[in-house]
Amino acid sequence: MMKVKRYIIILITIFISMFISCKSVNKKLEKMNSFKFIGVWKINSVEVFDEDEADYTDNMLNKEIKIGSNEIKILDNNKKQVRYKLKAVKSDYMLSYEKNVSISKYMNGKEFIDLISVIDNNQVVGEFFLNSDTEMTFIYHGYLLNLTKISENVSFRSDEEEKDINSEIKYDDFDTLEGVMLGLKTPREELDDMSYTEESYRTLWISHHNYRLGYVYAKENIIFPRLSGIWSLRVKENSKDGFIIDEFKVGVYGEVSSEKNEISNNFVTNIYKSILFVGNDYIAIQKYVGDNFQGNYPIYEIIPVSNINIDSGLQVNEIFNEKEKEKYLNELKNKIDSLSDEEKERLNVGTYDESNVAIKRELGKWRFIGKILPKNMNEDGEEFNIGILPEKRFINYNTMYISWKDLKSELGLFKDAFISPLGKIALIQFDKYISIYKIENGMLITEPIEMIPIDENEEVIMAEWCDGSYVEQWEKVFLDGDVILDDNY
Repeated sequence: MMKVKRYIIILITIFISMFISCKSVNKKLEKMNSFKFIGVWKINSVEVFDEDEADYTDNMLNKEIKIGSNEIKILDNNKKQVRYKLKAVKSDYMLSYEKNVSISKYMNGKEFIDLISVIDNNQVVGEFFLNSDTEMTFIYHGYLLNLTKISENVSFRSDEEEKDINSEIKYDDFDTLEGVMLGLKTPREELDDMSYTEESYRTLWISHHNYRLGYVYAKENIIFPRLSGIWSLRVKENSKDGFIIDEFKVGVYGEVSSEKNEISNNFVTNIYKSILFVGNDYIAIQKYVGDNFQGNYPIYEIIPVSNINIDSGLQVNEIFNEKEKEKYLNELKNKIDSLSDEEKERLNVGTYDESNVAIKRELGKWRFIGKILPKNMNEDGEEFNIGILPEKRFINYNTMYISWKDLKSELGLFKDAFISPLGKIALIQFDKYISIYKIENGMLITEPIEMIPIDENEEVIMAEWCDGSYVEQWEKVFLDGDVILDDNY
């Protein structure tokens, strides 16, 4: 009996402790609500975490953010019935994964800092912390905003105005039809006899009509759009005299005779090629040339589709303008300076290859990357990021309407993310499937519409989107392909 009483007392003690703890946190947040962050704030400066948004920073300066007890207006984005969540974070808390920026620079010697999340429909709209009673740092999508309080009093638009705006949005978005060609690559794998498998490629077709999925198809090789129609790209492995040379075959889809074949017949060494990116007019590859392939690709190249088996890729001067080239050289120098003496010893740090540049997926964007060549070309080189996003001639669409950080906070661990140009759906790549999510009012609805199974090793090397009448045109190419998911229209 005594044991039971003791057990009950312990439970009551725990419950009271939890209640007091929660109450103290709520009181702390209530106090902050009452005296600190409620009010009208002016944007003094903008730090860009997302290069795509850099052109819009001037339009944000001196604009207002209004924060109420249960409503917030961030620029033109008004959210009603929001709630605030307070948490104490340490210096390693990440503000931007794209820029690798942590909160440490704002700690000012503190062990913790109070971070407040703005939550709407169980999703984080933004985050902020107070530097003082009148100074705030606000993280919103791809921006870090420095704010100054200009008023304690807050007023929002009337309910009738809000209804009018919402009705206009719903009317404009009434009929949405989107599709995407998603190119997938299965990389080579080493076999027990030290040889390697061939790489394989396929293309998925995914479409939706007002969020209802159509058939999801899959076809071998890479199928991609160009101004002249739909094209096909495949890799053919040629072997002769003990050597292997990978050859690209490309042409208008369905017209085998139009495939371009410009490869040399001179088999004097191995040439292994692996595709990193496919665009309308250019592809990016990694390549090995030599007699002892060990799974490494020290060479990067960007290649025109019109001359796809060319021996070397575009030169730096053909890829970047003068300002961009200067940035590229600075990134290269910074990478070399960060290397240890042991790392420098195995690399050609004294010279750089004018064409050793590629395009690759990273943090939800197609990005330029470079590589420092190794002295032993059987080894891998040293990759470095180039802080320049590819322009329109390389990729038509390269935007993330929802930041990587926001997606990570909602979905946890995932490999990649693709958001449609109309901002209606998101394709999130996990280890063994691609989940399709609905987006409403710029926010991700975290219950997936559908999950498409993929191989754990598959990598996305292309995402070409279309909408409207193009959806039906593009889909025709896939009608004789494998059906991954049934029609949901």
